[in-house]
Amino acid sequence: MNGNKFFQISLAVIADIYGNRWALEDVLQDIDRRGIQQIVNLGDHLTGPLDPAGTADLLIEHGMLSVCGNDDRVLFSPRQELTSSQRYT
Repeated sequence: MNGNKFFQISLAVIADIYGNRWALEDVLQDIDRRGIQQIVNLGDHLTGPLDPAGTADLLIEHGMLSVCGNDDRVLFSPRQELTSSQRYT
């Protein structure tokens, strides 16, 4: 070796949850089973008719790095511009 040090980092990347807390729970269990400590969420977290509040609670609880996807950004729009599913979120 030439003196370089290499670090192995386990990283899970998730995206497109769309308020599906139950699927997120399964994915997080699999990530935990694999011993992965770092998770990055690429967005589109909550919009959808399933369980946006439960999904938000779970994401907050895990404290992962998250970025806003296009469906997340729309939630900051005026209420009258939102679809019924977005308003539910």
